[in-house]
Amino acid sequence: MKNNVANTIILVIVALAALGLLSYKLFFEKGSDFPKPQKGEVTIVELGADLCEPCTKLRPIMDDVKKELEGKAVLNSLLIDNSMKSFYNVKVIPVIIIFDKESNEVARRIFSLEEVDDARNWIKEKTEPLGVQW
Repeated sequence: MKNNVANTIILVIVALAALGLLSYKLFFEKGSDFPKPQKGEVTIVELGADLCEPCTKLRPIMDDVKKELEGKAVLNSLLIDNSMKSFYNVKVIPVIIIFDKESNEVARRIFSLEEVDDARNWIKEKTEPLGVQW
């Protein structure tokens, strides 16, 4: 009987630990389904936030670049969350990260408010050597 009680206690502890891990993933790791670089295509990732002034100024520029590069490269403009922050190792926003066709990071730049207008030229400069036609 003592073994049954001990086994039951262990099962309850394991179940509670599993429930705790599941709860953590559900409530603190939202956004884990965000787009990630895929092999076979040049990927440009822009990470920002709604309350970030340089980010909001950068967004329409990135929308134009996305239209211009349609079918030539993948551009993902994302509102950052904790899982993206960890995956992309981001400390400051807005940031643009460029990945080659092997999903290797080849360029990264943080843009200040004054530098946002240079984003298109910088992306072009970094992606042309990767075979992206502008």
